[in-house]
Amino acid sequence: MDFAETKDKIFIFLYNTEIETAFMEDSVTLVIKPLKSIILYRPVFPDITIKKTESKVELVLKKKENIKWYTINGPKTKEYKPRFSKQKEIDLCKEEDINNIEEDAFTLISRIYDISNDDVRRAMEKSFIESDGTVLSTDWEEVKNKKVLPKK
Repeated sequence: MDFAETKDKIFIFLYNTEIETAFMEDSVTLVIKPLKSIILYRPVFPDITIKKTESKVELVLKKKENIKWYTINGPKTKEYKPRFSKQKEIDLCKEEDINNIEEDAFTLISRIYDISNDDVRRAMEKSFIESDGTVLSTDWEEVKNKKVLPKK
């Protein structure tokens, strides 16, 4: 899934062409089956334009507020664990924890993103976008003042 935006619209690109979409009443939650439900960063109008090609589905949503989002994800709900500091992140890498994880890479990365602080999230977003998806850093101090180059 990719995300792009203009001042008044957001674009969501899905590369699995077998999906269903539905809006919840609050016009903030977009349900994408079988992938996942996304809490959007800000409200959108319930009208949606769907463009389907052989390789992808493009969802175009009109923003209710003409502001830059920078991210597609909105605030997390109570079901998520509280964010933790960088020191506690290291605990995720304990061998026993890694052996117990039976998730695909996307789910694991999403889980790390969900429970991380704002600096870790910024680092993950910046490194992934600038490197065209080839680098994923959690160290904001390392990536904040330089361009993250793609790895080959």
